[in-house]
Amino acid sequence: MESGTRKVNVTYYGMLAERLSIETEVIELPAGALDLRDFFVQKHPDLAKYTFSTAVDLEYMETLPERAQPNKIDIMPPFAGG
Repeated sequence: MESGTRKVNVTYYGMLAERLSIETEVIELPAGALDLRDFFVQKHPDLAKYTFSTAVDLEYMETLPERAQPNKIDIMPPFAGG
């Protein structure tokens, strides 16, 4: 692992997992603060077509802080219901 990068487990849910044909992967996040939507759209351009939320270690988050060392990131489609 390069200096300054962070390895993290990523899980994709529902129709996003189906569209990307992937449920889980281990990725290396670059150093520094990170806009999660932009990062994942660059990694998987098909995500640009969809609305999705990101959760870091079970906490909804759009921007990963610079010094964060996450264990898990979840990529989730909008949820229906009430």
